[in-house]
Amino acid sequence: MGLTLNSNSLTLEAAGGAAAGGAAAAASLSEADVNTLIKAKTDWTLIESLDVSGSNVISFEDILDGTYSTVKIEGDDLQGNYWMHFRFRTAQGLETSNYGYSFNRGSSSSGNYQGGSSSYVPFMHDETRQHPKTFEIVLTGLNGSTKPTGRFHSGHGTSTYDGSYTVGGFIYNATRAVTGFQFQTNTSTVSSGYIKVYGLN
Repeated sequence: MGLTLNSNSLTLEAAGGAAAGGAAAAASLSEADVNTLIKAKTDWTLIESLDVSGSNVISFEDILDGTYSTVKIEGDDLQGNYWMHFRFRTAQGLETSNYGYSFNRGSSSSGNYQGGSSSYVPFMHDETRQHPKTFEIVLTGLNGSTKPTGRFHSGHGTSTYDGSYTVGGFIYNATRAVTGFQFQTNTSTVSSGYIKVYGLN
C-alpha cells in the first residue's frame, strides 16, 4: 500500500502485484482509517475531562491508580474573572499543607517573582483578565516512592492587548501516592471551559 499526500486530502493507493505465495494483496485502509490512526498516535492518554462551567471548586477524585507516574493537566478556554490554585488528593484526602513553590508572573505593564510555602499551589494569576485563560501543569513522582513535583504555566489577556502569564514549579513535601486533584478559584466561578487530565504512556 502506498500513500499519496496532497494539500487537500490523504489519498490511499493499493500497491500493485501479489503478496508472497501468490495471495492477493490485502485490502487497503480507507482515508478515514488512516486519519483515525494518526490522531490516536500520542504519548498521552486522556484520563478525564470535566466541563467546569459554573464551578469555583473543581475536584478530580480517585482518578489515578498508579498506572501513570507522569500526568499532564490542561485548562482549555476558561472564561471568567478569577485566579486559581491547585492541591493534591491522596488516600488521606485533600492535602492542605506542605507545598513549596516559586513562580514568575508578568504582563506588558508589570511583573514579579514570588516563592514560598503554602497550603496550595497558586498557578494562575491576574483575575482581571476577562478573556480566555489557558494553563498546563505537568506532574511527576505521583506513585508514592518520591515527593511529587510539578511545573506549570498559564496565559491570559485583555482586550487592550495586555497579555499576561504565570510560569513556575513546585514540590509537595511528603511522600504519598497521588489519587486526584482539586482546583479552586479565589472569588467568582468559571463561566465556561474544560479541564482535562492526561497520563504519559
